[in-house]
Amino acid sequence: MFTMVLAGCSPKNLLPGFVEEEDDQQKEENHAQPSQEDADDAEGTYVFDNGSVVAGSDLSWPAGSMGDLPIIDGKITAVVNIDTYTAVTCSNMTKAQAESYLAKIKNLGYQGTTWTDDEMLYFGGEKDGNAVMFSFEFESAEGFVSFTVGE
Repeated sequence: MFTMVLAGCSPKNLLPGFVEEEDDQQKEENHAQPSQEDADDAEGTYVFDNGSVVAGSDLSWPAGSMGDLPIIDGKITAVVNIDTYTAVTCSNMTKAQAESYLAKIKNLGYQGTTWTDDEMLYFGGEKDGNAVMFSFEFESAEGFVSFTVGE
């Protein structure tokens, strides 16, 4: 679920029927299996025309981009900023921390719908035109929160 945010930036994933041609070197690079060393080096900042993605193991809370939302518990592992949208993923979050965080969002006045099955999902939380989405996966102990500034 969390990698969808990053994978969704590719034209191949956004446009049905889009086929990207690869030269021989690209085919070799794109289809090679990453080593553990490559996975460990996946930290960094990636800048786009309208935003950025920061990946790491214990990042700072992007306070200026998250409206009135409280800091999420857990280790922040990625921050995505695109125009008026900001998303944060974290690891090492407990179910109790996720429940507490969701209660804090609701106490701020965001109104939305909550689903719980094998994950907790709060979607459509809106206040003053701004929208919040929060999810927590029980098995992986990963949390995700996004904030979108209303128009």
